[in-house]
Amino acid sequence: MGIGVQTMTSFNLRRWNFLNVLTERFNSSEINFLEAAITNEEIKRALFDMAPLKAPGSDGFHAHFFQSQWDILGNDVCQWVKDVFAGRPIEPDLNNTLIVLIPKKKIPRILVILGPSVYALFFTSW
Repeated sequence: MGIGVQTMTSFNLRRWNFLNVLTERFNSSEINFLEAAITNEEIKRALFDMAPLKAPGSDGFHAHFFQSQWDILGNDVCQWVKDVFAGRPIEPDLNNTLIVLIPKKKIPRILVILGPSVYALFFTSW
C-alpha cells in the first residue's frame, strides 16, 4: 500500500454506500438534519412523549420511572442514548423483545385465530 492510501473497513464501505443512497434521495439540508447530533432536549422530549405506564422496558421499568426521576437520571440516559447513536452496541440484556400471543377466543383451535404475528414467530423461530 502506498503512502496516503487508506483502507476501507466494512463499516466505512457500508457508510459510503449509505451516503450515496442519501444523496440520491435527500437534499443537502435534509442530510444535514439527519446527520446532526442528537440533543438532550430531543431525548427528553422522546421519553416524555411515551405513555408512562403503557409497557415496561426490557429492564422492567416503565417510562414513568425515567420521567419521574429525570432530574437524577437524565444526564446518564442522554449519555447512553448518544453513545448508542455514536455506534456503541446496546447490551444484549437491554436489546430484547417479548412477544405474547393473546388469542381472540378462549380456546384457539387454529393458528389463524392468533393473527398474522404468530406466523412470523412460527416461521422465524425454526
